[in-house]
Amino acid sequence: MERSDRQVFEQLRTQLKIDYLKRGDESIKNFSSGVCTMFACAALGHLARNHNLLDPGSVVELFKYEGDQGGHAFIVVNRAGTPDDVDSWGPQCYVIDPWYARHRITAPGTNAVKDMTAGTAFHDPAFVAFLKDANSRAVQVTFPHMQLIQAFS
Repeated sequence: MERSDRQVFEQLRTQLKIDYLKRGDESIKNFSSGVCTMFACAALGHLARNHNLLDPGSVVELFKYEGDQGGHAFIVVNRAGTPDDVDSWGPQCYVIDPWYARHRITAPGTNAVKDMTAGTAFHDPAFVAFLKDANSRAVQVTFPHMQLIQAFS
């Protein structure tokens, strides 16, 4: 049976996404510091390997941030709303940013997981301000929970 170009493209796209997860999973074991994208990919790999840490139906996104001080990468989980409106991301949303956390001295800054709901132990107003300061935020790659489950199976 001959496959269509669309089927081939989707297969290659799925393999590329899985390769992101595997690279991240391998990387987390091999570095003590590095760029934010590698930290974000390491977090993706960790979530794929430990998908039970996520609620069923979760959606995990690799985000790219562009601001006056340069670019940044981080993970957003269960975002509602639009990428460019941080206030629309909703109370179920949280951000994972190990690179940012490594550069802070006290909690909640030192927590890699950032709750977007004000008043919780993992909410970091300085981090939320950092996110809002961006000139743009864009989703680079999206992983539905089921895709993370299947990545290493």
